[in-house]
Amino acid sequence: MCSCGSYGMQRPSAIAFDVDDTLYDLSWAFHKACDELLGPQVFSERLFQRFRARSDEAYQEHLAGECDFLEMRVRRIWRALGDVRISVSPAEALKIQECYESYQSHIELTGTVRGMLDECVRARMPIAIVSNGNARHQWDKIECLGLVQWFPRDLIVVSGDVGATKPEQGIFDEALRRLAVPADEAWFVGDTWENDIMGPARAGWHTVWFNRRHYPQPPVDVSPEVTVDTEEEMAQVVGELLRA
Repeated sequence: MCSCGSYGMQRPSAIAFDVDDTLYDLSWAFHKACDELLGPQVFSERLFQRFRARSDEAYQEHLAGECDFLEMRVRRIWRALGDVRISVSPAEALKIQECYESYQSHIELTGTVRGMLDECVRARMPIAIVSNGNARHQWDKIECLGLVQWFPRDLIVVSGDVGATKPEQGIFDEALRRLAVPADEAWFVGDTWENDIMGPARAGWHTVWFNRRHYPQPPVDVSPEVTVDTEEEMAQVVGELLRA
């Protein structure tokens, strides 16, 4: 359900988007890998939630130099499965990771998201991407999804390229610098509460929370201007901002 605040204000000067689980469904490839190697009864929303949490944890360990990129990706799968009491060896976790990577090379945007981005381009709205992750890996996904069709390469801000990671203010400030707009005229659309809502809000942006996984909103003072649950609602809100 779309939960909208009083966001009917002046037209934004720019809109930025997260990638993973915002512009495409991140669970699809993980679901396929689990079905193929562990059986169709294993995947659950609870497992995927733990996978996301363990991914963030392992990424921070990678940034701290505690593990290389491959070990980071194996750790998150091994730990997430352990969280739901499924025991696999590191070698088995590696096989799941390799299968997951194979399916990730086939990710696609839905027609709804493509239409939303087309509308942004037709409206001449400057749009950017702000995404966490290893630069090569994130750019591989960006290319696979065809996002350079809508987003100029210089407006695709990947943490691995710029040395700042969401929710740090530096990565949002870098996006604003490239967009050449002030924070209070920029909107951010993303799915992760800490990275995509708290981070940009602290940096002065307006926010749209795409709550694809139906998480409860944390009990904090900061709230997004709009909360949406589906791609259709996200596209609707973006369209309203374009027409403001």
